[in-house]
Amino acid sequence: MEDRKYIIGFQNTTGIYLINSDLKLSLEGNYIINDSKHTLVKELKAYKYNDKTAVYEITTYQKGEALYLYETDMQNLIYFKTENGDKGYIDATKDDYESTTGEFYIEEERLVDYFDGEEISWAG
Repeated sequence: MEDRKYIIGFQNTTGIYLINSDLKLSLEGNYIINDSKHTLVKELKAYKYNDKTAVYEITTYQKGEALYLYETDMQNLIYFKTENGDKGYIDATKDDYESTTGEFYIEEERLVDYFDGEEISWAG
């Protein structure tokens, strides 16, 4: 009998899922975030992609700036775009890697507390 890592897979609006031989789900790739604009209510340090040097540089985004969150690896990276088209990522910590319902934190503070909304929707 052939040893297979995955026995079946399916896709929905958040990504491609594979069912492992132990019947646990694995996400292949990143989750798409279905929320749009999030306005900062406090200063946030994140990584901005510099097109000229092709590297990510730490940048401080100010209260009132809008970030468009669009994708996450559901472990520690949350990708965003700014209103002027710059791209970057927030480096956060997730309290439960196995679940889409866990909270993201920056140090001891919840990620959602940096934004004007009550929550960030990760699922489709």
